[in-house]
Amino acid sequence: MSNNETIEQLISKGKLELAIENLLSKFVDSPLHSEVLILASNFNTLKSSITKGILSSNEIRREENRIILLALELNRKRVNDYISKEPSSMTKIQLIIEGHLDEFSTVEKEKLKKILATLLYFRTLGFVKKSESWV
Repeated sequence: MSNNETIEQLISKGKLELAIENLLSKFVDSPLHSEVLILASNFNTLKSSITKGILSSNEIRREENRIILLALELNRKRVNDYISKEPSSMTKIQLIIEGHLDEFSTVEKEKLKKILATLLYFRTLGFVKKSESWV
């Protein structure tokens, strides 16, 4: 899987197995890991049933859709959990600026806030990739 492909992108391309493998790797140390294992087990059971030819095409599609919905829900929980643990963008900006009060004038602080807010806004639009070296 490419580093740029998200769970949603993999699912939209019909790569459900890769999406589940990705979820398994992202939930290793999570309380939700057992739910992802169950999801993977359900997917493997579906694959086995398809191979054996014991399900109709409607049953296959229904089970596949159920697995996709669960995968998307687990991914949403993972993202929400990450967001809730991260300080808000404004908090991060305040931490950066407040860290060295004596080095910035009030005008410089306001300029820096605007620059950082703009950068964070562009990041949310996908124009800027998150890097370990900034916010």
